[in-house]
Amino acid sequence: MIIRNFDQLATTPLRRQAMLIGEAGLSAIAPKEIISRYVDYNKQSGVLTVRGQKFNTNQYKRVMLIGAGKTALAAVSEIHGLLGERIDCGYVIDLVQGQLEKMICRVGTHPYPTTANVAATEELMSMLENCTEQDLVIAVIGGGGSSLLCSPNELTCDEEKSIIAALGKSGASI
Repeated sequence: MIIRNFDQLATTPLRRQAMLIGEAGLSAIAPKEIISRYVDYNKQSGVLTVRGQKFNTNQYKRVMLIGAGKTALAAVSEIHGLLGERIDCGYVIDLVQGQLEKMICRVGTHPYPTTANVAATEELMSMLENCTEQDLVIAVIGGGGSSLLCSPNELTCDEEKSIIAALGKSGASI
């Protein structure tokens, strides 16, 4: 079960049905489910298929894996598990700490950007600075990615936070 307190919440038949619907919805968007549905890697041929588009990883000098968002670590972990040794380096920014071979994993904040997010974004951008057409960069951006992967141009994080908070209070959607 994804909903940890399912039994505590499913106290009536109607609530149980509602919880089962919620559970099915969450299962359908779980990173493991999404990655297994849309991403495949043939280790023997080196062909990575993403939503039907094929990439022969043997044609690239480096394969880099990056991610940002509230489920980025889980999604990147799934792709990392598929590609294994073929990944040369990578970077992920999420709300949870993780550890993946050849990858830098950073924890950021959400829903508001902070200097930790900006520092992580700068590190990620620095890693990508020397990419060429000989490199394959696989990017996973999930919900919260705009906060976790941020590089304010002329604003400070506090200024950006106050703008986002004011927009939210006024009823603006994401």
